[in-house]
Amino acid sequence: MKTGDDIPAVSTDTKLLDALLVMSQKKLGMVLITDNSTLLGIFTDGDLRRVLEAHSDIQSLTIGDVMTANCKSISADKPAVVAVQIMDEFNLNSLPVVDNDNQVVGAINTHTLMQAKII
Repeated sequence: MKTGDDIPAVSTDTKLLDALLVMSQKKLGMVLITDNSTLLGIFTDGDLRRVLEAHSDIQSLTIGDVMTANCKSISADKPAVVAVQIMDEFNLNSLPVVDNDNQVVGAINTHTLMQAKII
């Protein structure tokens, strides 16, 4: 699981292009959208394809305009196998990890699960 500074997080008013730069710098296919560490949504490589198909001008878009709000997440106290089940059921590559107050504590992705030999 990636935690702390390894998890790219931006606010809803961040320009889409700036969020993409953060994703690139972190070498991850997602960025979490937070407000004071509270999870608001996620933006992934898959979302980017959807945005590029729907918008001819992405310069003015904010991440709040295009994020997936109310995204799936997993509680930090759940075992990794539950993360695999959620990711499989909803065809997800990344899953935010939150505490009981919906505060982001990390994120898990298929690559991390494969490295841990969980999938």
